[in-house]
Amino acid sequence: MLLDRVGQGQDVDSVLQRIAFGLWRIWKCHNEAVFNDNRIMSHIADELWCRQVSEFQEAMEVDNGEEDRSAHQVLVGDGSQIVISAKGWTKPEFGRLKLNTNAAWQKETKVGGVGWVLREFAGIPKMVGGNGGDYFLSSDMAEAATIRQGLQMCVLRGFHVSGEVLEVESDSEGLVQMLNKEIQADVLLEVHLVDIWNIMQSFQSVKFIFTSRQYNRVAHMVAAYVLKHGGSYGWDELGPQFLFNILAEDANISIRI
Repeated sequence: MLLDRVGQGQDVDSVLQRIAFGLWRIWKCHNEAVFNDNRIMSHIADELWCRQVSEFQEAMEVDNGEEDRSAHQVLVGDGSQIVISAKGWTKPEFGRLKLNTNAAWQKETKVGGVGWVLREFAGIPKMVGGNGGDYFLSSDMAEAATIRQGLQMCVLRGFHVSGEVLEVESDSEGLVQMLNKEIQADVLLEVHLVDIWNIMQSFQSVKFIFTSRQYNRVAHMVAAYVLKHGGSYGWDELGPQFLFNILAEDANISIRI
């Protein structure tokens, strides 16, 4: 039924959007059946899928060049609220990937959690992951480890061979300046920085960009989650369910769960 709905003569973006939301709907129906013993009828699932695709495509037509609207609050995965700008996270241009990284670090225990999210030009996640429970001497060291691990995962998943430009966003301004060689590197971070520069050679092009915490909230939520629960985590293209609403908002998708 999904392939019949795709139709002929549609552009590649439209087809990929339908496939992405079709996979998401299948996953949601599977979870409803397994965990709630609620089997969704195929025609209802098909209707929900088409409605979500339509809402996404309508949202994508909104002019992103409008002035920033007043800030508002968004409920995040741990039940707290953070204030964000209506513009929020910026999608990479076509032919580019954007890796957002963040670390959550406890000064008293020196324990940290690192998280990364890789997204493409439509804002759809390609990779989400993180590690919790590692020890770092400082928050800057945790942030550097996050970028290093995020780049390593991009290489392991084969994103370095796509020929696309990789943008790496971090809310650690000093670290970004060190990576761009705008300021002298901290000797305590030198091992991490050298590793990052070496990994960069596997990509066609890597750009390090500073962003504020409010525009980096997806990576922040992943870091906070892995710090709380410990261990290594990796999610597929749909991302973890606790991030869905924030991922959707970043991509200008009106769907919420």
